[in-house]
Amino acid sequence: MTKKRVPALPVVLLLALWVAPGAPAAGPLTDSRVEPIVSEALAMNQGVTVTEAWVASPAPAGSTVSVFLSLSNPTMYDVYVVSASADAAESVELREPDGAGGSRTAAALTATAYGALELTEAGPHLRLTNLTRPLEPGDTVAIVLATDGGERLKVDAVVK
Repeated sequence: MTKKRVPALPVVLLLALWVAPGAPAAGPLTDSRVEPIVSEALAMNQGVTVTEAWVASPAPAGSTVSVFLSLSNPTMYDVYVVSASADAAESVELREPDGAGGSRTAAALTATAYGALELTEAGPHLRLTNLTRPLEPGDTVAIVLATDGGERLKVDAVVK
């Protein structure tokens, strides 16, 4: 059975419409009543971090490279990376092991609640396809990971 994460922001806003502490029971939900609720909801989703991002050096004239990183999730909800983009490639694929020593396209990569997602050579990883510029060791590639909750996690990965 697959559990679906309920995004915090819509739930908090729904509760705010039902009852907002210190606010009149009736009347429009004004900006002054919504702002503290929205700020608290956004703060609950903060804390997901990306570290140790690096890009494997491409083969000469190569147009595909792999990206590896660590995504730490200290929140109480699973975080699903559903897409990615990079400034050095036309597209980025989410990849997972296929069980036969290779990899296949994944619909999402999961950083479990209070856990981490390690993108490694033998495990899940990102694949940059159709490179738009040559990559040399020491270069930096800007990568953006998009989550199912609409978060965009930005990281610079160094070519090794």
